[in-house]
Amino acid sequence: MPAVVDKQAERLRILDAFQECIGEKPFDKITIRDIAAKAKTPHPTVLTYFKNRNDIVVAYIDHLATQSVERAIDWVKTHSAAEFDSKKQYLKKILYHAAKFDNASRKTYTGAMNAYILAQYEPEVSGKLQKIFSSWLSTLQNMLEKELGIKKMAAAKTGFFLSCLEGICLCTYNGLFDAEAFDQILDLMADVFIGYGEA
Repeated sequence: MPAVVDKQAERLRILDAFQECIGEKPFDKITIRDIAAKAKTPHPTVLTYFKNRNDIVVAYIDHLATQSVERAIDWVKTHSAAEFDSKKQYLKKILYHAAKFDNASRKTYTGAMNAYILAQYEPEVSGKLQKIFSSWLSTLQNMLEKELGIKKMAAAKTGFFLSCLEGICLCTYNGLFDAEAFDQILDLMADVFIGYGEA
């Protein structure tokens, strides 16, 4: 009887291998064979799950976006606004868990930045990334409306939220923010998000 293959686990293993490759060589030099070697799986097996390298890039970004959102949602599931002195403090914690950037994040953000660049030249990648981010925005908006009672300009505020997260990651990646600056920026984001349009 043939062994049962966990297809989702195998896909994630290939994406993890892609991330390892990102840390070892320039993005544009990474091949399917490099990824297969790092995953310790035959080259044809990779192509069973992904039709080409661009397909891997898109799946990788989808995986990163999902991780970021789930990190914030998982924290929200075990904490309520009632535990904090204000909605602002609660939101700051949500922002922190969504935007947390450490040494382990460096390779993931390197991959993300290169995918954004690739999207400028590959319409297929661009279209898929737009769908990923639309889904991400919708999930974030639903969470913030439910947990914080945001009603006015919810879509615009969620776009602001996501844009700021990307900017924080970019600047932290380039060493422009220390822990104190990071906290101050989250404070300002919370002020804008909670205050603007809700009075």
